[in-house]
Amino acid sequence: MWSFIFRFIELLFVFFVVRSAISTVSRLFGGANRAAQHVPPVQQSPSELRSAGVFKKDPVCQTYIQVPSEWVKRIGEDTVYFCSKECRDRFRV
Repeated sequence: MWSFIFRFIELLFVFFVVRSAISTVSRLFGGANRAAQHVPPVQQSPSELRSAGVFKKDPVCQTYIQVPSEWVKRIGEDTVYFCSKECRDRFRV
C-alpha cells in the first residue's frame, strides 16, 4: 500500500517538473511570437507617425490609431475614432 502511495507521489513530482520545464522552454522560444500578437495600439507621438499614414488620437485611452478605424462615433459633423469597442462605449461627450 505504501509503495503505491510513494509511486503516485513520485509520478506527480515528475509530472510537475516536466510541465514546468516545457512551460519555461515555451516561454523562451515562443515569447517573442506571443508578444507580437498582444501589441497595444501605437504609443508614439504624431510626428513619428506622419510618415506611416493618417493617425488620430483615441480620446479615451490616448493611444494613436490608424484611420480609418473600425470603431467610430459621429458627433454632429465631427468623427471621433477609437482603438476598441470598449473605448467607444466608454466615451462621453
